[in-house]
Amino acid sequence: FVPLLLFLAELGCSAQPTYQWKDAVTREKLTCQQCPPGTFVAQHCTRDRQTVCQPCPDLHYTQYWNYLEKCRYCNVICEEKQVEVQQCNSTHNRVCQCQEGYYSEMEFCIKHSECQPGSGVEKQGTPFKNTQCQPCPPGFFSSSASSTKPCQPHQDCEQQGKVTNVRGDQYHDTLCTSCRLERRNSTQGP
Repeated sequence: FVPLLLFLAELGCSAQPTYQWKDAVTREKLTCQQCPPGTFVAQHCTRDRQTVCQPCPDLHYTQYWNYLEKCRYCNVICEEKQVEVQQCNSTHNRVCQCQEGYYSEMEFCIKHSECQPGSGVEKQGTPFKNTQCQPCPPGFFSSSASSTKPCQPHQDCEQQGKVTNVRGDQYHDTLCTSCRLERRNSTQGP
């Protein structure tokens, strides 16, 4: 019983889609086979013949199984600040997206925002989303505006065999020096 169900399920998945068509001459309702993606119906089926499909001409496409009498025209044109990511072919319209450094907002390509000093990139911008910024946490800094750089860690002066001269904050790195200041008591003589 189980093998029969599997066979029927497989048969159902691979069966060619159909559509209802009324023969213009006989007025008979027929069940015709659809045409596969990349083709269109050149002649609808008759009682004696299956549907005749033909390939889409250049710059035309059908993306799905269909019973269209004409392929669709590739009508997408890449606009300013867009690049073509998929060429028009017999099964797909042209696909465009915003070029590097830009994202799509209401069909316009807008430059990715820069994170201001004191904050860094949490998530880089994509062709579909703007840059996401976050304030630099303790121990990190960002001294310049950037749409690509995350907050950088402060340098560790001791690890370099140096001394911290000025502690870093969210805007500036720690300033290290190799000079060691010795504090003397001002009441002591030379």
